[in-house]
Amino acid sequence: MWRIALSALALLAAPACGGEESPSAEETPSAAGVGVAVDVVLTDFAVAPAPGLEPGTTTLRVVNEGDVVHALRVEGPGLEAETDDLAPGEAADLRVDLTEGDVVLWCPLGSHRSLGMEATVAVGAGGGAPAEDTTTGDEEDGYRY
Repeated sequence: MWRIALSALALLAAPACGGEESPSAEETPSAAGVGVAVDVVLTDFAVAPAPGLEPGTTTLRVVNEGDVVHALRVEGPGLEAETDDLAPGEAADLRVDLTEGDVVLWCPLGSHRSLGMEATVAVGAGGGAPAEDTTTGDEEDGYRY
């Protein structure tokens, strides 16, 4: 009996005695495999992504802090993704695989994009600095009415 208890105690103590350290919370991937998580806030009428986007799997934590229904559409190199409609106060997670280049985030509802609900972000090589806005404002495809 003592032998079993001492063996169990030795196993519990072993990592604390110079064994490999366990990874910190920042280094440990979550069970869901969400990669990096960044916030994107939707308001009436703006899209505010967190700066510093890098290539790789990213979960966009989208929150509608506006007074009307919004959604988020994301387009970039090899990427098209969209949340469901979000009522005021609602949130959604949108998992995307980002590659280097410009990514456009915008609200596809009604005329929200033309009212200012659009942000262009550079991914990688510059790490999230806003890119130059090259939209003309007359694009119709992708809108939901």
